[in-house]
Amino acid sequence: MGYLDGSTITVDAILTGEGRKKLANGGGLGITKFSLGDDGVDYKLWNVNHASGSTYYGEAIDNLPNLEASTDSHVGMRYHLMTMDRDRVFLPNLQITPAAGIEISQQYEEGAQLIDVYTRNFGAEMYEYKIFDQSAITVDAVTTDRSASTTKFNSRQEIAQTTTARTGQTLRVMALPLDHDVSTIIEIYGVDSGAVGYVGVTAFANIRPRRRR
Repeated sequence: MGYLDGSTITVDAILTGEGRKKLANGGGLGITKFSLGDDGVDYKLWNVNHASGSTYYGEAIDNLPNLEASTDSHVGMRYHLMTMDRDRVFLPNLQITPAAGIEISQQYEEGAQLIDVYTRNFGAEMYEYKIFDQSAITVDAVTTDRSASTTKFNSRQEIAQTTTARTGQTLRVMALPLDHDVSTIIEIYGVDSGAVGYVGVTAFANIRPRRRR
């Protein structure tokens, strides 16, 4: 990660891990849409007490250096720009239950946990769930592989297998058979509102030891 000189207009286009994988598989990128974000902008620098008046309230923000584009989807484009009505008072934000995250101690349905999501100040909508590492868990929705590798790895190898699932307000999360504890994060994105939230998932070792005769 580096900074770009803000004195000139720079277009810095790079391929993410998923994009490189598509090219490696001989396919095209198939770009049909784009999104804008304001990662790296610190709005706390808005200064209504600037000595030069209201024209300069955002001077410190305008002078912030731009971050270089990152190939890591976990840190790039985390804050999407949204179009809202001018009269809107409160921004949408996600109410995630359980807010403290989930812990799973048994395999599959025996230990299944529900994540419930609602968008405050907006209403119900569809959500995209990004599972940063699905090598140790599974969900009850169709997932799309977003990792940079064409190979599946065991959770012991500690190589993240990122996937996404688009579904409604609830997602059932289950643990795969594990002989060690694994933790990951699920990013939840409101498809229409643009609201973003996160929930932690910990799956504990759950393989039962074989009884000795």
